[in-house]
Amino acid sequence: MKLEELTALYSPLDIEYAQVMSGPYEDLSFHDGDTKVVAGLKDGRISGFWRPVVAVGDDKDLKLHIERLYDICPNIYYMDFLIDGRLSVISQFLLERGHKARPYFTQIIDLTKTEEELHADLRKSYKSLVNKGFGGIDTALGVLRKLHKDTRSNETWHIQSKIIGMQQAFISDDEGKSACLIYHNRYTAYYFSGVSEDGVNSHPCLWMAILQAKALGCKTFEMGEQVFDGDPKLVNISKFKRGFGGKTVTRIILEKDTK
Repeated sequence: MKLEELTALYSPLDIEYAQVMSGPYEDLSFHDGDTKVVAGLKDGRISGFWRPVVAVGDDKDLKLHIERLYDICPNIYYMDFLIDGRLSVISQFLLERGHKARPYFTQIIDLTKTEEELHADLRKSYKSLVNKGFGGIDTALGVLRKLHKDTRSNETWHIQSKIIGMQQAFISDDEGKSACLIYHNRYTAYYFSGVSEDGVNSHPCLWMAILQAKALGCKTFEMGEQVFDGDPKLVNISKFKRGFGGKTVTRIILEKDTK
């Protein structure tokens, strides 16, 4: 299975974005044929350029690469997609060396369903909200940037503009009052970020994004992490995302026990 079939993240431009946001990282990645490993070293820790390390490929190749990375630095932050419901050889390797595992939950919508089926899967209270008329799909970051009002560097916005220009992302814009940025590839889409004016519902904006991803031929739409307990803000955001349907999928995060 290709990495692109599992996530719309970790593209070269997404890694360039991470380098600017939280780098610099020493690139330890590998890509040859069906084997792909995304890894970067910074401050005595190997991650997937801030996100977890991810890898796909033949078991024998992956075993060689996790041994290579472990020899460089044993502090590895890794996510296992649990392909076919099994632990990867990388997970097994890290667990045998004392890494701790925790579940990671994410919400994924099946875009092979018809629009009518997707609408039926919406939370009841969402259905009337997504039916109102609104803007559409943009190829510029202006509205999103205006609504964000953050202190990010111009370079990060420039990189995201390039991602849109390379047709690896799009903006869903609700008449300048709400906007969301969606990453995508040939297989899947990812809800990267969204923001709205105070008091404005972002439901129609995100619903249009889901339909646009389906129109582009994506098979799945990943809403992002699901948190069920703890920080009330994260719990509420997760509940909002689940209202768009789909199913909660389990992955595993492995990290070195530093206690």
